[in-house]
Amino acid sequence: MLEQSFPSGSLDVQDSRTGACRSITVREYQSIASGTTLSKPDCATYVAPISNAINLRRLARADEPLLTRLPRFRLLSTLVSRLQTRQDKNPGQPTTAGRPIDVESSSLGFNLLGLPGAFSRAHVDCLLGTWARCLHGIKIWAITSTLEDADWRRFTTQGANWNPCGKGRIAVLEQDDVLLMPPGVRCIHAVFTPVPTLVEGGMLWDERNIPQLLDGLRWVAENQLCTNEAVPYQLPKVIDALEQWTTEQAGRLAPDGNGEAYLALVRDKIGKLRALGCVCTSDCSVAGGCPCKTGDRRCTSWCKKHPELPPPMGKNGRDKRGRKVRFACMAEHQPTG
Repeated sequence: MLEQSFPSGSLDVQDSRTGACRSITVREYQSIASGTTLSKPDCATYVAPISNAINLRRLARADEPLLTRLPRFRLLSTLVSRLQTRQDKNPGQPTTAGRPIDVESSSLGFNLLGLPGAFSRAHVDCLLGTWARCLHGIKIWAITSTLEDADWRRFTTQGANWNPCGKGRIAVLEQDDVLLMPPGVRCIHAVFTPVPTLVEGGMLWDERNIPQLLDGLRWVAENQLCTNEAVPYQLPKVIDALEQWTTEQAGRLAPDGNGEAYLALVRDKIGKLRALGCVCTSDCSVAGGCPCKTGDRRCTSWCKKHPELPPPMGKNGRDKRGRKVRFACMAEHQPTG
């Protein structure tokens, strides 16, 4: 399907041995994946460098679980619809200069293609709310969310190397099984693929727990060791849309009917998210006190003094004016899992 639909396209793959990601052509991926018999004992070692195809669009187009179609879980989809952006023509998720639409393109729907031995180490999803349906093969999720404060502190320092010490559970997904990691809940998970497997999934938010969701988004942004995804470029625009939507719906959303108090609470938490942006006008650096660089966090449009994100680069690593500038947003994000 990939080579027929995107003969000159590219996609991102993850090396199960190191967690590092890189972009390769569809033809190269097909060549490596078909270069050995997947049932051979040495197959996992051979395909390890490309074992996880991690940024595929939702190409299979399987049915979404009925739960995700409930109005309360359509919040993220509703917000993205307000942004009125459009897709690119590659099988991978576009995040290129001028059109950073990584929430719209990669979060509402995606496919995961795993080869034998594919493994993603402990992490949380950056948008906090995921459903996954196994279309073919087997996926094994090790997952936990109910932890003591000490466990969470340990996770923030150990990241992908964190060990749940027996506090996790195992979920084995076979064909047509569905896993839901609830919106707004920090679910630490590691995923193993024993056989060739195709999964379809998507991100979702719950309109009934917006304050908890905003707290979780800030926690992830402040603890980048805990996720294998960079802060989405499009997230600030999604949060802007959320603030406007909440303003319109506050009376309905407030548990006690006090729309003004509820809106004030949401705006306070949104303000704390926006405060994560840096004020760098030249190089982002730890020595310069840049919170993005210090926190190993990609810059976004919350960094008010940045010219454009991602910054347009010319020859020799310089911007359009010939200046050699290095913002945190220009560094490639290296996933931890």
